[in-house]
Amino acid sequence: MKYKPYDTLLDTCSYICGIIIILLFTAYKLASSYTDFALSDVMAPCFFHLITGYYCPGCGGTRALEYMACGQLLKSLYHHPVVLYTAVPGIYFMFTQTIYRLRGISVKFIHRNSPSKVSLHIMSVQPVYIYIGCAVLILQCIIKNALYYLFEIHIIS
Repeated sequence: MKYKPYDTLLDTCSYICGIIIILLFTAYKLASSYTDFALSDVMAPCFFHLITGYYCPGCGGTRALEYMACGQLLKSLYHHPVVLYTAVPGIYFMFTQTIYRLRGISVKFIHRNSPSKVSLHIMSVQPVYIYIGCAVLILQCIIKNALYYLFEIHIIS
């Protein structure tokens, strides 16, 4: 059986979430370009860090997102590598899925070609991508906490 990315529920849900994220990201960039708005100003402090003193797996994510939005990719990677890990393949996923879906819609109206004849590789969400992301998330959490408690090096200021 041939895999059709447009037919899977996970790809469709990921695509819809991607569109929402793009809209929120665009709204954030517009708000921050006209005002002194920063995401970290409206975010509550990390509850896990306040209670335990340890960094949670998500600590630094907001700061990394802000750096990525400003184009400072190395600083974003430094504060939270999962942000770039999801952004780079996420952009490719959204691009290929959009082409696939638009081509599929046009094929229904034109009745010439099938959507399976798209020459571009259509990325779909695979469990291995999620496993790698979780491994990076856990690894960066362990490294941040080890650096802080063993060497008193603060990754997140």
